[in-house]
Amino acid sequence: MATSNVSLVCCICEEETTTYPCPGCSNYFCFDDLAKHRESFTPQFHEIDHERNEFAEALNDQRKNSNNHPLLKQITQWEEESIKQIKITAEEQRQLLQQSVGDHIQEVEDKMKLFTEEMQKITKKKDFNEIILDKLRNGLADLRKLLNQPNRIQIKEDSSTIFIKKLSITITKTQGKILSLDFDCQVGLYCFQINRTYVILSFL
Repeated sequence: MATSNVSLVCCICEEETTTYPCPGCSNYFCFDDLAKHRESFTPQFHEIDHERNEFAEALNDQRKNSNNHPLLKQITQWEEESIKQIKITAEEQRQLLQQSVGDHIQEVEDKMKLFTEEMQKITKKKDFNEIILDKLRNGLADLRKLLNQPNRIQIKEDSSTIFIKKLSITITKTQGKILSLDFDCQVGLYCFQINRTYVILSFL
């Protein structure tokens, strides 16, 4: 094992003594402080290992129930917000229309009253023929149409307005398989070999 016997100042105790370099942080330590410095790595390693175990559990949970994936939850959130916005708008328009519909029904009732009175007159006289019967049928059909399709009230869908945000998903597929995963402790890089093409991901 290569060491440095150059007399330098320890970065911890600041005493001038024989020091040894740490290949990780490039600082120089005396013998005792270097040992303490190296000992501090153990709990950090255990912490990383603990986080790895937690990640493994999360990964396994998502494999068992893919609906828990954050991306799928994002779609669910979009769905809920869109439905909420639709319900709010529908209720606003429903209340706006309620009074107009009430006035319209009253108008149809008034016409129906006149129609009923006309039929009562015809019944009393007992004077009707094919022409009168057709007139009554047409009048009743007009009343039905007027009730369900008011002339003064229309509901239109505005296709030019983006009411609900459109959801789109872009998936970029990687060609080939991951052949190896290497970790270089010296430079701090992950190296993926994909069909003999290397993709370098730095975590520094």
